[in-house]
Amino acid sequence: MKTQIVAVLLLALSATEMSGALDFFQKHVVNKMKPGDCNGKMRAINTDIRRCKMINTFFLDPQRTLDQICTSAKNQQTVNINLRYIDCRCCQGNYPDCTYNHAVGQATEVTVSCNEKHKPYHLVKVVKVEENNG
Repeated sequence: MKTQIVAVLLLALSATEMSGALDFFQKHVVNKMKPGDCNGKMRAINTDIRRCKMINTFFLDPQRTLDQICTSAKNQQTVNINLRYIDCRCCQGNYPDCTYNHAVGQATEVTVSCNEKHKPYHLVKVVKVEENNG
């Protein structure tokens, strides 16, 4: 019985560790997404932070434009882009039952914080042209 309890605890810790490991691309970049997908997409992010995140921007980037955004040694990188985005905006309900509305538009510029391995870790700023709210 103790072995089973330890195994269950290890699995729970592994799941927590994995959810804490969401990177910039898992939080902000998708190949495809419909505005109505906000509730599902936000579930992993909310589990990671254990609350309803008020807003999150997803870039629709099937060509992987943002993959090389942190190529220089700068702490922050700003690039001009032309990507569609979906903002998921909270909130009805309480964690873990967060319900989101959406806004759709075009992003023309993005600024991210980059780590020492030239990987983005935080979305700092997005210049947006909003087209549609839902």
